[in-house]
Amino acid sequence: MKEALKKFVNTGVIPLGDVDGACKSQHKTIVVVGVARGGTSMIAGVLFHMGVFMGKKACPPVFEDVHLANAIETGDIQEIRNIISEYNDRNHIWGFKRPSIIDHLDIMHHEFLNPIYIFVFKDMAAIANRNVLSMGFEFTDMLNRAHKDYGKIIDFISNQENLNGYVVSYEKAMVYKEQFVMQLKNIVGNSGGKVGLNEAVSFINREPALYLDKSRIID
Repeated sequence: MKEALKKFVNTGVIPLGDVDGACKSQHKTIVVVGVARGGTSMIAGVLFHMGVFMGKKACPPVFEDVHLANAIETGDIQEIRNIISEYNDRNHIWGFKRPSIIDHLDIMHHEFLNPIYIFVFKDMAAIANRNVLSMGFEFTDMLNRAHKDYGKIIDFISNQENLNGYVVSYEKAMVYKEQFVMQLKNIVGNSGGKVGLNEAVSFINREPALYLDKSRIID
């Protein structure tokens, strides 16, 4: 490709706010936001392989910290603050991923220390069909659910001031794996422990067997 055309290549990562300035801070909270079955596990897994602490109860294949998630979903603000304080004290940088956070973003935005968001967007038809294949749900119901939930995310991005982070195309991240991981390294730097860039790139997989197995309820 001609050098002059490289700047027009769409790698699917769009910066928001003063993300470069936010990334320079020593203390950062990486908040992965997306709809259920919408690619958040892939991004959380990449961060995990880069050495980012994703919560005391976060583990493969979904990397969700149910410890903090339960406090958020029950509205226990004191427990939320206790957990976040503990994580901040032990980690200069840590991450959180849970699709249900889309219903609590306005509150949690003010609880996280220097939140840097990764908003992931994925083909809605693929999301709906994943719920059909893995959960047995009805396709149009899941399509409507994805549409509604993406609307909540877009409203938050549009209306929230002082918002720093990236909007990420899941499909583009699958194509431009190395470039995507290097964008995340801009956030992680060297403060997330041993940064396993090769491991992070290798983790990105269109149809990870462990995820497909563990995230289904039907045979």
